[in-house]
Amino acid sequence: MPALTKTHIAQIKIAQKALNMADDDYRDLLQRTAGVQSSTRLDTAGFAAVMAEFNRLGFESTAEHERRMQSRRAPGHATYAQKLKMQRLWDAWKGYPDKSGLLCWLKGKWGVENLKFMSGETATKAIGALLNFKKGDIAAENPETENHPTPAIGHSPAA
Repeated sequence: MPALTKTHIAQIKIAQKALNMADDDYRDLLQRTAGVQSSTRLDTAGFAAVMAEFNRLGFESTAEHERRMQSRRAPGHATYAQKLKMQRLWDAWKGYPDKSGLLCWLKGKWGVENLKFMSGETATKAIGALLNFKKGDIAAENPETENHPTPAIGHSPAA
């Protein structure tokens, strides 16, 4: 009986939270579908059964949602994964969640008003730039603002 990884257990907890399932209901689901009281006691077959039950109850993972929505996304637009990666890199660089800051930077740098309309090619470039931010290579992005590469929209740096 192979043990589950932390990633598997995290997936179960994400599904529980997404379905707003109370702990008692969650434990009942584990008992009913896999015969255990705790996710740490699940084997791979039990994990599959629990996830199938979560799916039956309406849970949809991000990957499944992205695959389903692929046909609706305009060709060439950024994927959900690209948008999420940009936001996570930006938030890690800033040290706190800052969606408006990312949008401001994208507008100033690439003229992107909304992530919904961003092309996949531009998203790839933005991710590359954000990876450089994270590594601390921000001087090349904007040498006038050594610790703050976020462009000041509508203003030129003082000479």
